[in-house]
Amino acid sequence: MRKFASIIVILALVLCLPGCNKDSIADPVIIGEETVSEEIINPITQEELYGEYICEEPGFGGMFTLTLQEDGMFSYYEGSLSSYIGYGSWDYSENKLTLKDTGYGEEWDIFFTVIDGCLVYDKESSHTFIYVDLNDGTRFVPKEQINDEWLADLDERILEQEQERVARVQEMHEAVNESREEALSHINRRPFLGAGFLGSVCFDAIENQTDTSAPIRIWVEDGLGNVLWESTMGLDEEDQNSFYFYEAPGTIDYIIEYNASTKYHFDMFTLDSNGTKMDEVIYDVPETTDLETFNTEVKPYFEYADIIIGTVGGSVAIKWEYR
Repeated sequence: MRKFASIIVILALVLCLPGCNKDSIADPVIIGEETVSEEIINPITQEELYGEYICEEPGFGGMFTLTLQEDGMFSYYEGSLSSYIGYGSWDYSENKLTLKDTGYGEEWDIFFTVIDGCLVYDKESSHTFIYVDLNDGTRFVPKEQINDEWLADLDERILEQEQERVARVQEMHEAVNESREEALSHINRRPFLGAGFLGSVCFDAIENQTDTSAPIRIWVEDGLGNVLWESTMGLDEEDQNSFYFYEAPGTIDYIIEYNASTKYHFDMFTLDSNGTKMDEVIYDVPETTDLETFNTEVKPYFEYADIIIGTVGGSVAIKWEYR
């Protein structure tokens, strides 16, 4: 019975993925949430790993690709909508592949088990990717082992995922525009496409607000309503601030905190699904630059920026229209 179960597992692997298969049978071991054979973890040399791999699951607006180079370096691209290319060095020992991603100036370890030439993702031990949340056990398949039918199926699932994402964004835009008048009297929301999630940027103020004792709150929440980031401002001079929504064509969304009245502070960032600031750009006077440089450096960022809410000058300013 034990031998028969292993045969079924091997047949399933043969049917599901090109090139990821083996005829031998042995005691099963657990990798991720799947049971595979120890013999299936077929030892291969480091030289056999060189090349390009394609993830079996859709990436962010396209295929998720990973390349292992002969010089010990790697690069990955999570999809055509990704603004980040991961890169760094890789190490291979006893069928364990480790990627040391240094693309953001920090070292992130990403782990795989090599099974018959395919890279099986170890989610529990790895740092998360930025835009794509892969399941434990997801495979990256060598490009040369992939056939047209496999690629066509992946392309179809990528298209379906993008159509669903665009539809969700459109629905949120329509809902916000339709309820603008009501929203401005309570909680204001507009869609926010972060690094790997679709949520909302929100604030709880109304135009012509005069109550200086009540702080005005702005926050970003994910699609489930979990608050990922928040800040407050007020009408009193020491509490005044402005927040902008940066929406350049073809990119994810950013928040800009900008105060050129009292603090001369500029902080532009997006968020990942854990609420961690990404792609952050900061200018301060006089900490990092002078006033003239400050104005010159930050001006280009406002080409694609609309104010969300501001209290500079002691009154509430709100702009809600979409580009």
